[in-house]
Amino acid sequence: MPFSYNDDKAIVVYDPDDGDNSRCGSRTCGHAGPYAGSSRRRNRKGIDLERVAGLLEDASRALERAAAIKRFHTQAQKNIEQASDQVRDLVSEVRDALDRLETELQG
Repeated sequence: MPFSYNDDKAIVVYDPDDGDNSRCGSRTCGHAGPYAGSSRRRNRKGIDLERVAGLLEDASRALERAAAIKRFHTQAQKNIEQASDQVRDLVSEVRDALDRLETELQG
C-alpha cells in the first residue's frame, strides 16, 4: 500500500519504478501531505473523517491496481518481443529451407 494513515499520522511508500520523476517520486505524496497537514482543521470543520478515510483507501486501492496493470503491460511487451523474435527465426528457417530446395531442384 503506497499510502497509509492512522489518526493524524500518514506513511507514504516511495516506489522508484512508478514512472513519476517528481521530487517525491510518487503521486501518492500529493495525498499524504494535505492529509497529514490538515487533519486538525478537518476535525474542527466537521468533516466526516471516516468518509475521508474510506476515500483515501479507495484511492490507494486504485493506485495498487494501476501498478498491477503496469506490471501486466510490461510482461505483455516482453511476450510480444519474444513472439516477434520467434516469427523472425521461423521466417529465416523457411527461407533457408526454400533456398536448399531450390538448389536441390536445379542441381
